[in-house]
Amino acid sequence: MARLHEWREDLHMQEAQAPSAPEFRISGTIIVGIDLSASFIGFPCLLGTAAPLGFRIRDSILEIRLRLDVMPILQTFVASLDQESTDYLSLLWSNFRESLRCSMYDFEYNIAITVPSVWPVYARKKMFQVIRKANILSDNVHLISKFIPDIEAASIALVLDLIKPLDRMQPILRGGNVVMICDCGGFTTEAAAYEIRTIRPLGMKQLTQRECILVGGALIDNNFMNLLKTKIESIGQIQNVCPVSEIDLVTGQCLHMKSHFCGDRHEWTIHVPRQFGGGNAIRLSAFELALVFDPVVDKIVNLVRSQVVSFRGCMNGLHVIIAGGFGRSPYVQTRIKQAVLELVQSPAIHCSTGDQACTAVARGAVLRELQEFRLASPDHLGKNSPYVISRVIYTSYGVAPHPGIYWLVNEGEELSAVGPNRRQLPPRVISTTTSDSCVSNIIHACYNSRDDLQEKPLCTITWPSTGPKAEIELDCKWDDSDMEVSVLHRGCELDGVRIEYDTSV
Repeated sequence: MARLHEWREDLHMQEAQAPSAPEFRISGTIIVGIDLSASFIGFPCLLGTAAPLGFRIRDSILEIRLRLDVMPILQTFVASLDQESTDYLSLLWSNFRESLRCSMYDFEYNIAITVPSVWPVYARKKMFQVIRKANILSDNVHLISKFIPDIEAASIALVLDLIKPLDRMQPILRGGNVVMICDCGGFTTEAAAYEIRTIRPLGMKQLTQRECILVGGALIDNNFMNLLKTKIESIGQIQNVCPVSEIDLVTGQCLHMKSHFCGDRHEWTIHVPRQFGGGNAIRLSAFELALVFDPVVDKIVNLVRSQVVSFRGCMNGLHVIIAGGFGRSPYVQTRIKQAVLELVQSPAIHCSTGDQACTAVARGAVLRELQEFRLASPDHLGKNSPYVISRVIYTSYGVAPHPGIYWLVNEGEELSAVGPNRRQLPPRVISTTTSDSCVSNIIHACYNSRDDLQEKPLCTITWPSTGPKAEIELDCKWDDSDMEVSVLHRGCELDGVRIEYDTSV
């Protein structure tokens, strides 16, 4: 084995347990997680290697965090998606590859992308187009075909962090605990609750529908700049030209305030360059800053309250984890703690610190895909299971006889991720169709779109008319993004079935 070097830190990346010998070569697959919703900085996280089948996945962890001071992808995604987003991803990937050691160039790469839950289907499809235009993909760089929800990825990483023994102490989380995760980012905040059913292997049952709101730390900037502008105008006029270095000085002070304001009576001082206000200092009271924070933080607190109320009846050792870049704000943490304590007695509240808070989404994406790799291995022998063993569905699915819709799965229901989810079909929902002189049985499956609350086609299912029409079941497989169905007759897969999924937006 090659020698492992100690943790090294510099401006652009951090590496842990990376092979140091330049002649070191090994084949396999590297799984890369990219959190597109990260504001201010992009975090592709490399969290290990998936060895070829027949080899044991090594226990050591390699993590590289790349920081790029460029415009966040989410900020420009909807308005002008093409060039800026493509340039961002190209730069992100180029710097990431350059940061890898020569010893690792023999690997293939699987890229797992996470997105906020509020991104609609059309936006996700366009994101695939942008990734392809960025010239990232190649014969040895592959894109995992489905996006991963930010909150699920973050939940996996943060829960795994807390079930590990630390310094010979018992793990913080145990089987039976209920965990609510609130991931406060730059532009979005998401929350969901899980019950930990098993620890080894980790198995989490989702208790609430994941919720995502367009609220985050970056959205207080406009309020803050309006306050700063009012203060500056009271002491002087802003000149048209100001050196970038002095603008950076003000920006740095603002960011410091943003990450340290806790709501106490402490008065904050901002030193204003002479081009802004004659070199004076501006004093901001805690009350003034609270007015800047509260329009955003109030919405986050309401989201947390909504989640807690949704599962109050099944709380057993409630743990609340506050994560995300904006989740490091002492003021955000204080307000969330106050809201939870009003609803629950003696909860345990954990506030992620440092990079752990910001990288949870990307780390979780990689961890989930590594687990999927293990499950696909023929020698896993049932020792592993998906980290999330059941999910709460946020869309209703059914079949469309005429007239009306026969709903099979309703919004808010729990669907297993490890077992069958079978729904009996009444014969009346099965009709016949003729194509090329052939008569077939046909079912039109549909769903109730979360975007516009209109029923949309999911798929068309056909099989020969000579086949059965009674005792037919649909088995539903839901991965928190897409629904896949299979047709069964008396518990066995029906022969001759053809399923065509609708691919329109």
